[in-house]
Amino acid sequence: MIYKQEINKPFEEVFSKIEEACKNNKFGVMKVYEFDKILEEKGFPISKKIATFEICQPKFASQVLEKNSIVASFMPCRIAIEKIDDNKTLLTSVLPNEIVNAVDAEDIKDLANEVDAIIRNIINEVSGE
Repeated sequence: MIYKQEINKPFEEVFSKIEEACKNNKFGVMKVYEFDKILEEKGFPISKKIATFEICQPKFASQVLEKNSIVASFMPCRIAIEKIDDNKTLLTSVLPNEIVNAVDAEDIKDLANEVDAIIRNIINEVSGE
């Protein structure tokens, strides 16, 4: 399932809060892809303001990879942010349990549940819920 949260705040405000919310939940931001800027630089501008934050918690990453390395192609976790209008922003993330289900990785189900809860918490913290 894709976890979604529509927030009644401007894109820039939401964008600036994601890294802090990750830190508060012991996750780090590894990289941020600002797709509108990247594609414009490549000569393929888009009309939407969209970015993706790659986030990781080394403790969970090491445990998951030790138990089931097939999920490496789905790592790190991601949170996407999209500007809907001047005062509305959408945050989305594919939750780890969906990945576990897709690759039949029941051996990491408990870890996926923990990470699911943290990602939901990060998004809810950013949205103010």
